[in-house]
Formats: sequence, structure tokens, C-alpha cells
Amino acid sequence: MPYQAIEVDQSGKIETAQDTILAYSDGRRYAICIPSRVKRAMLAYLRRQGRSKPRAVIWLFAAGLFVLLHDVLQVSRVTIDLEYAGHEADIRSMVLRFARQQGLQVEAEAITFAAVGKQSGAHEQAIGVFRGHYKANRTITLSELMAMSRGERKRPGSLTLHCSLAPWRCFQGFIRATRS
Repeated sequence: MPYQAIEVDQSGKIETAQDTILAYSDGRRYAICIPSRVKRAMLAYLRRQGRSKPRAVIWLFAAGLFVLLHDVLQVSRVTIDLEYAGHEADIRSMVLRFARQQGLQVEAEAITFAAVGKQSGAHEQAIGVFRGHYKANRTITLSELMAMSRGERKRPGSLTLHCSLAPWRCFQGFIRATRS
């Protein structure tokens, strides 16, 4: 089966107080947004679960990558920009674990890390969405990330949130996620 070559870039680091945009390009362009409130709530939840701050940031980055690449991961060779130097093996391992949890077969060699560069379509898409020139194709919700952290086998985007509180507060135990 022929593979497509996909480049991935990020604008707005996970650990900052602004939205994070992850984008890929393979001729087409696709971007997702992780809102700052969702990041803050998820990082707090992961810290309460005993993860160190750096491990929580890496987990959230890998989860975002998986949501971004879910539909193209099996038929692509993915090159991810060097955002978290020294953590490439951990990020690859987490993305592969998320894929296995969803029943996807992905080769470890299909995910590589290299400098993507400012001329990349992925960089242009990520920075364009980050600056408000384009809209993200999708926004990740707290309920999706919570399901991923529990290892639930659900397709990203297939959860609905039933909560009377604001979504970023639901991690405190008031969440009931069900399939749509």
C-alpha cells in the first residue's frame, strides 16, 4: 500500500496559557485546536493522577497528535516537528498506544521526528490558525481527553458531554460521557 508523507507542526506550546494548534499537511491541510481551558483542566487532572508536569505535557501533546492523525495514521508516514526534544520515543510510544487502544495497526517506523521548517504547509496552517487567519477543522474537548486517559476504546470525537458545569470543570468528577 502506498503511503502518503505527512508533516506535523504545532503553534502555541502545550505548557503555555494560550490555545495550542496542531496541524498537518500532505498537500491538503488540517488543523485541530486544544483550547487553553481544556489544556489547563487536563494538565491539572493528570497531575492529580500522579504524573509529573513534564510527563503530563508530553501525554497531552501525544493525545493531541493522535486526535489530529487518527484518520490518516494507518496510511501515512508522519514527520513530527521537534517540539519536545529528548521525548521523541515517549511521544511515539504514546501515539502507538492510543492507536492500539482504538484497534489501529500502525508501524513504529511510520512516525519520525525532524525539523519541519517554516516553509512547510503544516507550519503555515498551524500559525495561520493560531493567528486567527484560518479556522481549526476541529476542537478537542475535555471529554475526549478524559476518555483517552482512561484508555476507553472510542473514536475521537464520538463522546458527548453531559455536565451542568463548564466543561473545563468537569474533570473534578462531575463528568458522564456517553457515545453520541
